[in-house]
Amino acid sequence: MTDSSLRVTALCGFAGAGKSTLCAALAAQAAGRRVVQLAIGDPFDAMPQIAAHRDADAVIVELPAWAEPMVFAEACVSAGAYADDANEDDVESGLEPASVSDEPPVHAQIDTIVTVVDAVHFLTDLASSETLAERGIAAPDHDDRTVGEVVIEQVEFCDVIVINHADRADETALERLRHVLAKINPRAAQIVTQFGDVEIDAVVDARRFDFEAAASAPGWLMALEHDAGSLVDDDAFGVGMFVYRARRPFHPARLFALLHQEWQGVLRSKGYFWLASRHDMAGTLSQVGGTCRHGPAGYWWAAQPPSEWPDDAAFKAEIEADWFSLPDADGVETIGDRRQELVMIGIDLDREAWQRAFDACLLDDAELYAGSDAWAAFDDPFPQWDEDHDHEHDHDDGYERHDHDDHDSRHAHARSHDHAQADDRSTRTQDNSGSGHDHRHAHDHDDDASGHRH
Repeated sequence: MTDSSLRVTALCGFAGAGKSTLCAALAAQAAGRRVVQLAIGDPFDAMPQIAAHRDADAVIVELPAWAEPMVFAEACVSAGAYADDANEDDVESGLEPASVSDEPPVHAQIDTIVTVVDAVHFLTDLASSETLAERGIAAPDHDDRTVGEVVIEQVEFCDVIVINHADRADETALERLRHVLAKINPRAAQIVTQFGDVEIDAVVDARRFDFEAAASAPGWLMALEHDAGSLVDDDAFGVGMFVYRARRPFHPARLFALLHQEWQGVLRSKGYFWLASRHDMAGTLSQVGGTCRHGPAGYWWAAQPPSEWPDDAAFKAEIEADWFSLPDADGVETIGDRRQELVMIGIDLDREAWQRAFDACLLDDAELYAGSDAWAAFDDPFPQWDEDHDHEHDHDDGYERHDHDDHDSRHAHARSHDHAQADDRSTRTQDNSGSGHDHRHAHDHDDDASGHRH
C-alpha cells in the first residue's frame, strides 16, 4: 500500500452506542476533504462498496451492531491482496476484486478501527447472556453469539475506543469503565465524549491500524505472552487480572464442575487447558460475562513428531523454549508443551481463591502417576471434540457453550468466523465465550470455544 491509498476508517459498536452520530459528526468536519459516509450491511461485502468511492480522500464505514472488526479487517486485507494479484494476472482465489470496472484496482487501506461503547450500558452488555436474536438485533440467522461475546470482540480488536454518552454516567462509574477497557485492550487509545464529538484527525487518516498489533492487543493475550507486570495488578478501582499456569493435567470432571459454578467478579477469561482424558489435544476456554465456550484448540506439539513441526527456526525456538521434557519409560514425552494457561480479567478478584479452585482440578499425585492409559478412563463430561482438529483448525466443531447466570444454559457448537450454524443445542446452566488470536502453541483462531451460560 502507498500513501495514495484510499483510507478507510471503520466504526464498530453495539446498538445504541452512537456510531451513526459519530459518523455524521466526523463527516461534518471534512472541511474540503472528500469524506464519504458508508453504512455496510455485511462486512464481507464491504470492499466493492468502498471501491465505488475511489475518488474520495477517505471513507468512514459504519458496521452493523453485530459485526466483528477482525472479520471486517480480514475481508479487507484478503480483498486487497486479491486486487494486487489480479493486477498481476495471478488470481488464486474466488474473492471478488476491489474493483469491478476496467479501471485499475482500488488500493483501499484500513486507516483506523474505532469501537464506540455506551458509557452507561457497556458493562451491562458485557455481562449479558442474551443472544443477538433475544436482544432483537437483526444478525445473520445462524449467528448464535451473545451480546457479551459481540461487545468483547469489538473492544479487543480496535485502535480507538470512543466512550460515548459520558454525560449520562457518573464520574466514578466512568473512571471504572475506563480502567476495565484498559485491561481488556491496553493498546487502544480512549476518547471520552458525548454526542459523538470526536476530532476528525484522531480517527480519519490517523494511520493507526496494524493487523498484527490489533490481533495481539487483548489484555489476556498480553498477560500470557509477555511479562505482564502492572497490567495484572489491581488498579485503584480493583480491576485486575489473574494468570493461572500449571504443568500437570486437569481432571475433566473437576474442571467441568468448576466451569459450571458462578464466577463472581470475572468479566473476561481466555486461555488454553490440558485435560488428562484428552492428553494429545489442547482445549481452549473463552468466557465473557455470563457466557463460556470451550472446545478443541488443536494437537499439542508434543503429540506430533518433530518432522511435522513448522520449518521456521524462530517458531521452533518458541516451542522449545516452552518445552518441559519428562519422557516416560518408552521415551514418549508426557508433558512437552502441554500446560494450563488461563487469564481472568475482573473486579476485586480473589487470586488465592482462584488459585486453589484451579489447583483442586489438577490431578493429584496418585492420579498423575497412574499414567495416560488410566486417565483415558476418567469420567469426562465435556462434549466430544473433533479429532481432526489440528493447529490450523476451524471454530465450528466440538465446541460447547453454557451460561453462568441462569439455569437453562444452552450447549452448542461454536460458530466459525463465517458464523456457521450451531449444530447441537441442549439445555443446561452456564456460558463462557471466546475469541482469540494465534498463540505460541499454534492453536490459531481459537476465539470461538464451546460454551454455556452461568
